[in-house]
Amino acid sequence: MKRMGRILSLVIPMLLLLGHSSLEARTRRVSGVVTDLEGKPIKGAKVTISAKDRALDWSGKTNKKGKWAIWDTRGDVLTFTVEAEGFQTYTEEKGYEDLGRKKTINFKLAPEGIPTTPQGVPMVPTGEEAPPALDLADLKLGNELFDQGKYPEAIAAYNIAQEKNPDIYKINLRIAQANIRLDNLDGAKVAYEKALEFEADNDIALSGLAYIYLKQKNQDKGVEMLKKLLEKDPTNDYANFQVGQILFGQGKAKEAKPYFDAVVAAKPDKADAHLQLGYVNMNLGNSEDAVACFQKYLELKPDASDAQMIQETIDMLK
Repeated sequence: MKRMGRILSLVIPMLLLLGHSSLEARTRRVSGVVTDLEGKPIKGAKVTISAKDRALDWSGKTNKKGKWAIWDTRGDVLTFTVEAEGFQTYTEEKGYEDLGRKKTINFKLAPEGIPTTPQGVPMVPTGEEAPPALDLADLKLGNELFDQGKYPEAIAAYNIAQEKNPDIYKINLRIAQANIRLDNLDGAKVAYEKALEFEADNDIALSGLAYIYLKQKNQDKGVEMLKKLLEKDPTNDYANFQVGQILFGQGKAKEAKPYFDAVVAAKPDKADAHLQLGYVNMNLGNSEDAVACFQKYLELKPDASDAQMIQETIDMLK
């Protein structure tokens, strides 16, 4: 009996310790606040926590006061990713024990267009003199007017913001997008080209120029922009699809096929890519592959307006 008592005296504390550790793991809470650079809270920002030593992540969103809290986190080294519409994504790595007793961490997000580090931290010149303050009032006004559909007024505000902040070259992207909404393709093209002077492989500018050139029936320049996108990212499904369509429209089915293959590989649920690949295979005499592509198209898009015609094509090829 005494022996049993000694065993229990050893086991019970161990069980309590294990229970405490398990409870602590289940209730680990990290919280904080997300604001803009001026300290105003950002509602609806998504905060994601990833554990560096585990294949796990947790996420939550901020309330109207910018506050967020995430429970049940794991890992000693955590990576925080913060995303919000109209702002640049921010990332930071932090040890759990470095978060302080209350386990809190706050974030400030830079609006789109401000030069930042890869982590989303606003870049400022180094030196003894303090950097000049950014004047973002007109940029914010432009964004508000853009969201209201007042595109001419938005462009005017963006132009003023660009003059005051010439290094924020991404304002040109917003100017271009507003011009496209007004169907002013030439104005949009000028703005996109200005953005490329600062960042030669900017995805938005290259995609925008490709759209403009193709709409203006300048296929050669359009393909040139699309291929620049593919140099940066060979899996870009938009660029691959557009180049494939252009080549197929020019009667170059063999050259078009690899582009549609790339789209299907990157986006297997993209129904239109399967459809186009089916037509390419049919043109090349690959009936069996064409049937498989058409069947996949109907599987993904059973209510398509051309479903009956595609089914008839399948029956003909079999």
